Amino acid sequence: RRIRDSIVIDSFRLEDVKINIYDDAAVATFVVHTFGKNKSLLTERRTRFNDTWIRRGKDWRAVASQGTRLTPVEN
Repeated sequence: RRIRDSIVIDSFRLEDVKINIYDDAAVATFVVHTFGKNKSLLTERRTRFNDTWIRRGKDWRAVASQGTRLTPVEN
């Protein structure tokens, strides 16, 4: 997927996924590890996300999301 003219994400994986449900609310935390290219240079990035969801009837809806870039991956 092309993000900008110079940045392309080739693949990603989810890591350290945790979901805690509290009645009609849930908090999901996970790390997205992306692999791609930036101006033809191979790149990796890890970002931790915290998502908050609420249940309305039978449906779950995301109400907040926050991502923090983690330290660079050591090769």
